Order: sequence, then structure tokens, then C-alpha cells
Amino acid sequence: DSARTADDWLTRAYLYGGLFVVAVAAVIWFGTVAQVILGELVDTRAMWESWESWQQAVVSPLAGASAASVAWLCQWTLAARLLQADPPMGPAHRASRTRTGYFLAVVLVSATAVLILVSSSLRNVFAEILGVWRPIEGSRLLEDVGGPLVMVVPFALAWWWHWRRSAQEALSFGSPERRTTVLRSSRLVVAFVGLAGLAIGLAWELNALLEHLELSGRTLIATSALDEHVAPALAAAVVGLVMWAPTWARSQGARAADPLLVAASTSRRTYLLLVSGIAVIAVMGSLASLVYQATRALLDAGPVEQASWAVSVLAVAAVVLVYHLLQLRSDMALVGRADKAAEAAEPEAGEEAQA
Repeated sequence: DSARTADDWLTRAYLYGGLFVVAVAAVIWFGTVAQVILGELVDTRAMWESWESWQQAVVSPLAGASAASVAWLCQWTLAARLLQADPPMGPAHRASRTRTGYFLAVVLVSATAVLILVSSSLRNVFAEILGVWRPIEGSRLLEDVGGPLVMVVPFALAWWWHWRRSAQEALSFGSPERRTTVLRSSRLVVAFVGLAGLAIGLAWELNALLEHLELSGRTLIATSALDEHVAPALAAAVVGLVMWAPTWARSQGARAADPLLVAASTSRRTYLLLVSGIAVIAVMGSLASLVYQATRALLDAGPVEQASWAVSVLAVAAVVLVYHLLQLRSDMALVGRADKAAEAAEPEAGEEAQA
């Protein structure tokens, strides 16, 4: 009966799925609380609002954060006890991929939130530099820049804690090799998020430039119209680059140090296939849109829409696709050569044993 319970993956999925939901809810509500308090500190209340208005606004997210934190703590305590349980329950939980998936899912969501919030803050900075920043509902620049940065703190802490905890557990319950595997997976999750931000920012920037060039040939438009798109696009690209470049460089450094081990790893193969698959979808979708617009133009079937977005996405996705396919091809060739060498060595070992 205990063996059956240890193999009950559905129960583990429920436990760690619940942990994930309440963890994300807690950090979102804590970030909302911090953002409301910042708004009060920079004094953005309207004249007709009472001093207690910010206190009323903070009650709901604070209650939600408290409830989610208590729920997370209870479930985390239960999971910790299961880790220390006698065999077969304890070893089953310590080796569970569901628990590892929980850590990676929190890292994924936290890294995505960091990308979005830091990009939002940096966008306002770039907009102010370019002279196109506009207050939203009476907000101040300090609030628009600092608000997302304050809200990002709980996500950054959740990211750091779960990354650190997963590495510690891999070393305590496994081996240094398992710790390396867990850290590699976490880095590739962050690299995936950063690459998404970089690609979106570059496509957005290229689209804004193409639209500006297309419209400037027809009508007189202000430069600020381009700057309003430059600020968010540049912010997303910069933050995405900062997240992707170091993590991917670290991954490439690990591959250079131990090519076969890293090239054959499931996490790296998954990353390359996932990015390549998304890039293929983007390329095919862009090509379909361009063919559709060209067909409408040839048949004079109605007004032709601007193709700047399709061209932008096609250009960025094609570069991403080619680069990652080359990486995947190199990894597969390396693993293939190693497999052939191992197969060739087996008959020789058998002949020596017979002799």
C-alpha cells in the first residue's frame, strides 16, 4: 500500500500544482501591496480622495497575500515531511520530476514577470529621454518608473529562492551531477524567457521603423510617433538581452567544457527544439500573411494591409531559427559520433573477452 502511494503521481501533481498556484498568487499580491504603498509615498492621490483611501486599497491584496502565504506554508511543510519520509515514500518524492517541475515553473513565471515589469519601468525611462512620456491618470514619472521595480521585488525573491532551493535539494538528495543538471535546466528556462523578450523587442523595433519609412513617404508625420514605439520595443530588447546573453553564454561555456554531456542533456535538447519550433511557427505564419497580402494585391480583391509586422517577425524569427537549428545540428552530430564509437567498441570488447 505504501508503494502504491509512493507511485501516486496524481497526488504529487495536486500537491505541487497547488504550491505553484498559491506561490504565484502570493507574490502577485505582495507586489500589489508594495505598489499601492509606493503610490502613497509619492503622493499621487487626487485632491478629493481621503487619506484613508490608500489604506482601503491595500486591504484586499494584503489579505490575499496573507491567505496565499499561509496556504503555501502549510503545503510546503507537508511536502517537506514527505521528503523525509521512510522508503518508498521519501525517495519517491526526492526523485520526483513533479517537484523539479514545480521549481522550474516558478522560475519561469518569476523570470517572465521580471522581464515584463523591468521592461515597463525602462520603457518610461526611455520615453522620458525621448520626450514622449505622458502621465497616465495623473501618475508621476517616479511612480511609473518605480512602481514596476517595487512590484518586481517579490518575483525576484521567489526566483532566487526557488533556484537556490532546487540546487540545494539536488545536491543533498542526489549528487553534484544532479545539481549541475538542475542548474542547467533553470538557466535554460531563464534564457528562453530572455530570448522571447529580445525577439519581441527587435521585431517591434523593426516594425516601428518600417511603418515610419512607409508612412513618411506618403504623409508628413512627427518623429515622436516613431519614438513612442521605440521606447517599449527598446526596453523589451534590452531587458531580454540582459537575461538571455549571460545565461546562454554560461550554457555554451558548459558545453565547451564537457561537450558530450551537455549536448546529450534533455534540458538543452528541449530548449533548442522548443525555440526552433516556435520560430518555425512564426516564420510560417509570417510567410502565410505575406502570401495572402500579395494574392489580394494581384487579384485586386480589396485594400492591402501593411505588411511591416509580417516582415519584421519573419526577419527576427528566421535569424533565431537558423542559429538554434545550427546548435541543434551540432549537438546531434556530436551525440551521433559518440553513439557510433560506442557501438564500434562493443564488438571489440566482446572479441577480447572471448579470447
